[in-house]
Amino acid sequence: MQEHNGHNEIEIARDGVGGDVSYRIHVHRVVRKGGTWARRASMGPFAPGK
Repeated sequence: MQEHNGHNEIEIARDGVGGDVSYRIHVHRVVRKGGTWARRASMGPFAPGK
């Protein structure tokens, strides 16, 4: 049986200052490929509240 290792990486970016702030969220799937970690798929950007 082959073992698959991976995790999700969540990236949150804040834009703006003061009361005019927005956020963008990206979710990246990261898997072990050989001796390194590689991003395989991404979702987003998502804008909370919009």
